[in-house]
Amino acid sequence: MYEFFTAPGNLLFSIAFTLLILIAILELLSTMFGAAISGVIENALPDFDFGLDPSGEVDLNGPEMHGMTKFFVWLEIGRVPMLITLSFFLLVFSLGGFSLQSIAETTLLGHHLPWFLASPAVFVVVLPLVKFGNRTLAKIWPKDETAAISR
Repeated sequence: MYEFFTAPGNLLFSIAFTLLILIAILELLSTMFGAAISGVIENALPDFDFGLDPSGEVDLNGPEMHGMTKFFVWLEIGRVPMLITLSFFLLVFSLGGFSLQSIAETTLLGHHLPWFLASPAVFVVVLPLVKFGNRTLAKIWPKDETAAISR
């Protein structure tokens, strides 16, 4: 099993999975000590508010939509916290990569695909899954936050 995770073709997927585990551990530890790393990360990142209407309908061909803005709106980034989107991407990317490499090794080729072929293929397949995940999580994620303090 160790050889599978450290194989040259799986190294990028192993790094993604390790980063996901580190984020989970940091979040757990910071929550236990009264802080939340997710709040720190959310405050450090720019606000991805694309002016989405409540129905979620967006005109991707509008005059203000171009380049990366159109890509971020398509991925529905900003509808859930960025740390959740990043964690979901890392999870799906690593599991998809491990699955592809396992299938390539056991049934198709008898060996792993090179990382520079496997990673872009998995990345392209993962993007629609991240979009679907963001859309699904946005339906159940709490929308309103407040910093109101009682007198």
